[in-house]
Amino acid sequence: MFLLVNVKVQMPYIDEIFHIPQTQRYCDEDYYSWDPKITTPPGLYLLGVLYSKLISSLHWMFSFSDTLYCTIPVLRSLNFIGAVIVFPLILSFHPRSGLDFSPVSLGVFPLMAFFSSLYYTDVWSTNILLLSLVIGLRAKKSSSRILLSAILAAFSVTFRQTNIVWVGFNLITILDDSFIPKHISNPLLRLKALLYTFLTLKPHTRLLIFSYGAIAAMFAIFLRINGSITLGDKSNHVSALHIPQIFYFSIFTTFFSWPTWLSFNYLRIYIDDNFNLSKNRYSILRVLLTGLSLSFIAYIQLNYAIEHPFLIADNRHYTFYIWRRLIRPALGLRDDFSSNRSKSLAYLVVICLLTHFSLWNMWTKLCNSKSSANVNTILALLGSVIITLAPSPLFEPRYYIIPYIIWRLSIGTATNHSKYNARLLAEWWWYMIINITTGYFFLMYPFEWASEPGIIQRFMW
Repeated sequence: MFLLVNVKVQMPYIDEIFHIPQTQRYCDEDYYSWDPKITTPPGLYLLGVLYSKLISSLHWMFSFSDTLYCTIPVLRSLNFIGAVIVFPLILSFHPRSGLDFSPVSLGVFPLMAFFSSLYYTDVWSTNILLLSLVIGLRAKKSSSRILLSAILAAFSVTFRQTNIVWVGFNLITILDDSFIPKHISNPLLRLKALLYTFLTLKPHTRLLIFSYGAIAAMFAIFLRINGSITLGDKSNHVSALHIPQIFYFSIFTTFFSWPTWLSFNYLRIYIDDNFNLSKNRYSILRVLLTGLSLSFIAYIQLNYAIEHPFLIADNRHYTFYIWRRLIRPALGLRDDFSSNRSKSLAYLVVICLLTHFSLWNMWTKLCNSKSSANVNTILALLGSVIITLAPSPLFEPRYYIIPYIIWRLSIGTATNHSKYNARLLAEWWWYMIINITTGYFFLMYPFEWASEPGIIQRFMW
């Protein structure tokens, strides 16, 4: 797809109109000009300059023109290498991947694969954060590895500011995995052990906590100076309480991960746990709790769903159609003059059921995981998801990449090894079907806006 994109899309597309010119200014050693529309720090641009210099220095060896320096194809190829080669390699070194098909299947995750052909921040933001986590988990009390993990964690924040939250997740996960005895399985005792580790600052944990704490301190200084988490275009990127973003992420997770868990028995367990009145003497209480949960989801969806101007104004993104066809009709119930309230109710019921199952599925897979998850990593993951997503008013799947990958790494798929790899193969095929479909629509269905004649638009995430 990378080659086809560079043949058919030769000009910067959507966010590339900010990222590519800014990187090219850096390539020209103009480090003082800054596009005020750019909302993220310059990590991608610095990496792009280093990569372009490397490619330029190799032109004599491979007999290609040095005029390619810092051009659109070269900058895009940085993400191609990051998504197609570096990302699966990082996954393969993650202690929880194992020697199986997991790095291969997750390595073609659709959003990472799609943005491998464009010059966006997401690929390397994810790679560097995950690399920091992997090195930290493999540090084994090595001072040099701990420092390298912290440096990479800090660098990841220069790609996307919300990575600061995932830096905190990395710290908790590394502490829990490396410094708390594995035999402590009781959730309360394990949580207590983590708090004790933080408070006592023993020599072998001091470097890790202080180095990661320095990142938090530097970010606090940035917030103080900048006055906001957003770097530029602050008027269009104002935080707002958007709890349904958690719901959308849970459905996103269910949609992409179903090959790893779907079975008739699994669905039967969900139904029995939540809707079966005859299972045992606690069944009525469970059904009542399910009803309350569904009512709570409906209340949150109707009262806290945000219709962001960017979302409804841009029909190039799939989220435009998801919002228009599924989410917006359900919100008709909050309009006093809705023409078809029964239709809106039906849509709301669908969203509530999907959300309820998806939240149950995320929680169940984490709690039943035999590979990694315990109370500390589960709480850290859930807390990070809430902190990063709930304040974001824009329904944007790219925000889900890091939490999805971390969740996916934290769960198992089957206890039987052959069944495990069979599910991973199914996951790979599912991802490839999505990749081929989205790539085909992006390349083969261009269109124009009446307001911008002659400018080709394309469908994308």
